[in-house]
Amino acid sequence: MSRIRWPLLVVLMSVVGYSPARNAETEADIRELQQHIQSTQQPLISVHAKLAEMTGENALAASIGIMQVGFGILPFASHGSWSGGMHHPGLEGDYDTGVRSIHEPGDDRTFHYAFYNNPEYANDNRSGRYSFDLVTEGDQQNSETNQDNLRAERHLSVGDLGTLGGSVSLQRDQMFGSIKRKRSERYAVAGRANANFSPWNLRLQGMRYEFDPENSAAVEADFVPTGGFDFPSLSARANVCTANGARTFGASPGPITGGTCYNDFTFIDPKVENSADSLQNVTGCSIVTGGVFACFG
Repeated sequence: MSRIRWPLLVVLMSVVGYSPARNAETEADIRELQQHIQSTQQPLISVHAKLAEMTGENALAASIGIMQVGFGILPFASHGSWSGGMHHPGLEGDYDTGVRSIHEPGDDRTFHYAFYNNPEYANDNRSGRYSFDLVTEGDQQNSETNQDNLRAERHLSVGDLGTLGGSVSLQRDQMFGSIKRKRSERYAVAGRANANFSPWNLRLQGMRYEFDPENSAAVEADFVPTGGFDFPSLSARANVCTANGARTFGASPGPITGGTCYNDFTFIDPKVENSADSLQNVTGCSIVTGGVFACFG
């Protein structure tokens, strides 16, 4: 069933641990502020420790713990407080437990390598969580394990116009079925482009994911139970396309110190029977005034 989502008011006040500049005069300042506040909206705290770090022209950082999975547009594909359609398959704003390294061999390239042993929660039947993960329910007793992530990004400066970025992401992991005591696989692959031509930003992404659980013959194979805000189920296979655009504006003579207006669109094309295309469109503005961040959208 198609769904269009339109503005809903969300106001965050007194952001703990962050004191924004009194006047965010540049678009870069506002984007940095928005990314920080968007990260504070996540109920899950990223808990990890650095194993090693090298800086300079060949920078490398390795970490262990609960961390955001490096997949697709980072840190978020969406501009507003509502995550886009890629959040529901667990491919935007996802957090898992494992080890990760980020390698920057130059100013224009970034590589993410990661292995996650399991999701952020040890309880596989917990559906009330922020990150969407597989959960166990009834005859569907499959849990996530042994997840590998690779992400390669190239970002270029286009003179005085701005920057262009592109990346490819690959995720492959196993699902352990406790009933048949067998392991099966799932995968996801994505390609994205990100253009920053101040004050405009455009984010395009295409993605394919597939779950292939080892269930008994009587168990539905076209849908899998997922946990995220108690969301019940997900198509086992689908193509997802996103097109998100935004315009950032700087300080005004009044109390507003900056903000962004955006339109985020997602189209989900499930490749299973008894399902329908899904549309999500979120239009809104986020406004910064002093220590208050308000998101209309």
